[in-house]
Amino acid sequence: MLKTAVHTDEVHRAGDDPRAHLPAALLHYCILLTGFGTVFLGPMLPTLTARLHLSDRGAGTMLAAQFGGAFLGGWTTSTPLRRSMLRGLIAAGCGFAGLALVVNAAPHLVWALSALVVLGYGIGQTLTAVNLLASSKWAQRRGAALTLLNFTWSLGALTAPLLLLRLLRSTPAAAVLTGAAMLLFAGLAATLWRRATPAAEHAEVNVSAGLSRPAYVFFCSLLFLYGGVETSLGGWLTTFDHRYNAAGGWRGMAVSTTAFWASLTLTRLLAPVLLRYISERVLLRAGLATGVVALLAMLNVQGTLAIATCAALAGIALSPWFPLVLSALVAQGSTASQAGRIIAVSGLGAAAIPWLVGQLSAAAGSLRVALLLPAAGVALLLLLSFQRSFNRSAAVRSEAVKSV
Repeated sequence: MLKTAVHTDEVHRAGDDPRAHLPAALLHYCILLTGFGTVFLGPMLPTLTARLHLSDRGAGTMLAAQFGGAFLGGWTTSTPLRRSMLRGLIAAGCGFAGLALVVNAAPHLVWALSALVVLGYGIGQTLTAVNLLASSKWAQRRGAALTLLNFTWSLGALTAPLLLLRLLRSTPAAAVLTGAAMLLFAGLAATLWRRATPAAEHAEVNVSAGLSRPAYVFFCSLLFLYGGVETSLGGWLTTFDHRYNAAGGWRGMAVSTTAFWASLTLTRLLAPVLLRYISERVLLRAGLATGVVALLAMLNVQGTLAIATCAALAGIALSPWFPLVLSALVAQGSTASQAGRIIAVSGLGAAAIPWLVGQLSAAAGSLRVALLLPAAGVALLLLLSFQRSFNRSAAVRSEAVKSV
């Protein structure tokens, strides 16, 4: 999963004029589309690989292209943030339209990769810009506002397999991709129509002391692993379902992907309630341990229900990780620039690890074997949760999540 949220200690707000900010509904609309855009490739992989005549190596390369682009988009986001958001919407819309053209008229891997890099760049740029804009808009209740945005992103991610499972039965893939492009261009038109004030156009996020170099590297490692694990599961579960689901065909193809995103979304919504009764360390470590067991079990079961159950448990396991790591960044004094780049690193993990899964699957001749890689990633996240750098600000993180 690539997703992004930037928490900072201080935000310079562009005055109290409500015109200084884009409407909340528009920000949520755009973040919803980026959730869909982040996840759509996984449910569409069987269709695209068949159309382009690709092996698992080619499929993994497509995932790497999209999330490599997302990394570049997140890393290069700059002020004025509204312009970054506009650039992101343009790039993402053009990427979807370009991919539709490839599928319909020029089914070649090189052209598909080019479209996915542009698409991913737009998604990464839009995600980062929207979260920074929200951080400025709701400076006094930033934690709650960004958590709600994160939930909206998850809804977009959950929508992808649900919609695609139904649409691709009767609608050409090119038409589906064109529809996604039109929705992004609608967001672009709404953003252009809403004229920003000069103060909002130049709103800046102030810096704090910043993380030490060891802490910076530590958090980069956490987000790299998390982005890779989440995207590997979201990207490869549909293909895994297709190959190892006894029901076969379209009937069971996106069930596991849907179960994964649905459980992740709902658990994230319930996490603040759970943390009123158990400590965050217990929730986090018990969840990750359960995730390791669930993923190992999934690689040894057959049938729709068994695979979907294991995928749902994996989603539950991963759901609290991202917001807790972001809270840790705040507690240890990350600057906005550091936070943005650390989260962009999650896009790098989202590009690299799914690609490695594809390479390993092709080399071993088994996707079951290849998915041991994200299972190992969850196990490593569990081990890293015991590190002192992570535990130092546990009380602050827990309080931040409970306050949502």
